[in-house]
Amino acid sequence: MGNRTHAKAVEFATQYGIPKVYERMADVFDDPDVDIVYISTPHNTHIDYLMPALSAGKHVLCEKSITLNAEELGRAVACAREHGVVLAEAMTALFAGVF
Repeated sequence: MGNRTHAKAVEFATQYGIPKVYERMADVFDDPDVDIVYISTPHNTHIDYLMPALSAGKHVLCEKSITLNAEELGRAVACAREHGVVLAEAMTALFAGVF
């Protein structure tokens, strides 16, 4: 488990029995045992985590809004394609009908 604040990561991991805590987010991206990264940071920081995760060959599920603008999204999509990984935006649409 990774977090922008290591102490919060340790607290969360202890509470929920998560055995592995990373000191830096870069360590998450470098770990060959990690296949997918879930990004739920404030949306203005998403691109800062998306790009290194995708470049490291990690699939990414990112909370909405995935990026701040179309230029950032274009860079992220191109990076995902280049590295053969999935980039997906997490969005709960409880208000929308099921079609």
